[in-house]
Amino acid sequence: PKERIPLLIQKWKKLLKPKGIVWIMVKEGNKEGFEIDEDNPSHQRWMTYFTNSEIKSYFAEDFQVIYELSQPMPSGKVWIKYLFRLK
Repeated sequence: PKERIPLLIQKWKKLLKPKGIVWIMVKEGNKEGFEIDEDNPSHQRWMTYFTNSEIKSYFAEDFQVIYELSQPMPSGKVWIKYLFRLK
């Protein structure tokens, strides 16, 4: 859930060496909740979608973006990939 993101980022800051790097990949969008797993339709997974600006705002204070790529998928969903470096 989105409310846990700030705590997760604080934990990463403690674990990373100076100028350490975090790689994340998120689905682009605004929703959050259970979805049917595309790879296994008999299962559901919790999915949280983010806008590009939203993800960057979570990391802006302590990290800089060093790589970003939006990747449209055949399903119509878009994955956004990031590398963030600890400031």
